Amino acid sequence: MILCMVPGGIIGLVLIRISLNRAKTANKLFEANANIYIDSSISKIKLGMLFSYMGICFFTLEIIGLLIYMR
Repeated sequence: MILCMVPGGIIGLVLIRISLNRAKTANKLFEANANIYIDSSISKIKLGMLFSYMGICFFTLEIIGLLIYMR
């Protein structure tokens, strides 16, 4: 999330994309084999997705702030 807040946070967006893809894959694995994982596993997946979406929001707010500042 911090890499999304620095100017030129494209690196942060790439990392967010990777984390969302991995969370999607982990969620599919959990749904397919729920009996071999513990319940805290799904909560960690959801928490990771929440942080990814928060990073996207921070990046969007940064872009909006830069556009307003540059006017």
